[in-house]
Amino acid sequence: MLTDLPANKSIVSKNIQNGPVYAVGEAARLVGVSPSTIRLYEREGLLSLGRSVGGHRYLSTGDIGTLKRIGTLRRTQGLALAEIRRQLQREAPSDEEAPPAEPFGARPGPRLRALRQQQGKTLRELSQRTGLSSSFLSAFERGTTGISVANLQKLIGACGTSLIDVFAQTRRQDRKLVRAGERPRLEVADGAVLIEDLAVVPRQMEVQLWTIQPGAGSEGGYSHAGEEAMFLVAGTLTVALGETQEYRLEAGDCLYFASSEIHRWQNTGDSPVVLLWVNTPPTF
Repeated sequence: MLTDLPANKSIVSKNIQNGPVYAVGEAARLVGVSPSTIRLYEREGLLSLGRSVGGHRYLSTGDIGTLKRIGTLRRTQGLALAEIRRQLQREAPSDEEAPPAEPFGARPGPRLRALRQQQGKTLRELSQRTGLSSSFLSAFERGTTGISVANLQKLIGACGTSLIDVFAQTRRQDRKLVRAGERPRLEVADGAVLIEDLAVVPRQMEVQLWTIQPGAGSEGGYSHAGEEAMFLVAGTLTVALGETQEYRLEAGDCLYFASSEIHRWQNTGDSPVVLLWVNTPPTF
């Protein structure tokens, strides 16, 4: 059985990994972060710390490696904690090979790459305009990493385009009627957010149906030109406008605001949010 762990010393213990374990303070010094940062990562689900008999938290050698990986993702790709958590889950080894899951929707990366190449823009240019690293942008375009809604908006703005143009990369033809099973779909935030295009003709409005899983959100604030309306079909969505306004939307509520206001949002309920979202003119 694990003996109690002193607050500031590592001990060798016969834990699952048969390796050394480290107190939070020592692990923080080894990796170059603060103890409060490690506790934040634990609260956000990036780490699962062990506990000694006396209740002290401890980290294994594997946890030290995870801390270093988190630091790399934050430094080089500028990912938010929720996106880092999903990336770590994708990288986690599995004891048995699972069959490939059916995709929740098409990834926007390859579509934005096509738009970028059509415009003759380089990854370096986009990196300078958005503050996102070239390595992250390359991985995103290949579809090997996800992206937050806030960062997607940065990319769309840097390309001088809109979601309509992103959807149009694989749209077969313009038509007035879009049936439920024919909606063009985009997956954002690794499947936590699904955007479906409801109109596929040239237009002055973006009309989309968003499905947002519990806990998922924009992962940052963003703004653009125009006006927009959010009509909540199901679930609970918290929307912040600027620094002082916050609204809790429930089914049947509609929020209308200028798109130039910095807006952030998150599904704060226990069930998926279904949201009819209209932007005019198309600037996202």
